[in-house]
Amino acid sequence: VHVATSAQSVQVNVTRSGDLGDVAAVDFTTSSITALGSSSASGDSILTAFTASDFTTIAPSDGQMFSVGDWDYLIIANAQGSTDIYQGHSPSDWRMYQSITTLRVSAIDLMTFGNTIFLGIANSFDKNTGSTQVNSYIYTFDTNIKQFTKLQDIATSNASNVEFFTVPFSGETALGVVLTNYEFPPDVSTSQGPSLIYIFNTDYGVFVQHQALITTGAVSSTVFSVGDTTALAFGENNYYVDDTINLIDIPNNYSIISHVYYWDGSNFVLGGELLTNAVVDVQVATIGTRTLLIYADSATIDIYEVSFNGGVFSFLTYQTALT
Repeated sequence: VHVATSAQSVQVNVTRSGDLGDVAAVDFTTSSITALGSSSASGDSILTAFTASDFTTIAPSDGQMFSVGDWDYLIIANAQGSTDIYQGHSPSDWRMYQSITTLRVSAIDLMTFGNTIFLGIANSFDKNTGSTQVNSYIYTFDTNIKQFTKLQDIATSNASNVEFFTVPFSGETALGVVLTNYEFPPDVSTSQGPSLIYIFNTDYGVFVQHQALITTGAVSSTVFSVGDTTALAFGENNYYVDDTINLIDIPNNYSIISHVYYWDGSNFVLGGELLTNAVVDVQVATIGTRTLLIYADSATIDIYEVSFNGGVFSFLTYQTALT
């Protein structure tokens, strides 16, 4: 744990390593109030800035915040036990408000679509059964009771990330969700091994599987835009140890293809491939008119400038930084 002060705040960076079965509770105790959370999509660390409440966490893997009316809500996903929702008036008066039982949650995501707040939870492992074949969850926020209620389960295989997105589909703007599965090697005979694309069916009020994209050991994904095109990039990792994602001390010779897809109006279509090395996270950034795709592995951060033309992505090396 490293604590540094600046701008009248305290930053606490908690990083875990090794088997998440050996977790420990972490108490955040501070002196005044602002809670901001961010984490790696792989669920390896969480960086939280606080200036005044107490939050007890157990190997936190992700965090999100949102507001409804006069209330603010903080969601902390714990790799063991539960995903906890706190209610408060930032920057003070936080209280535990709801707890959702989860199974070694890797990541969570929030999106408001229409008047509905959706919460996606990527579960990766059931310690009681020893299985990575566990359901991930979709919840919606009930504004009447001010709590999340489960909308549906989605079968996943060691899910490593969840991300909502919107795309044009059948003449309307559709809500979709990608659930990234870390299965190595992938089992193409099932719908659980590949990374899954679900589209929200407004007639039935649930997400329906739309595609299963072949990925190998996908640990991260990001949806982004290149001009008017919606793109989906996966960070893939073939360093596979004992049915878990081992992101510590990855050797430098684990080269693997990471895939980049584009939305053609009805489906995600493969538009490009990048040779990567056991990726732990993938993100996107925009600088002016440039779209930058960023891959992080255990040794480097590789940044590519992305362009798209005629159904094909081009990747120009922009920068490489040692980590």
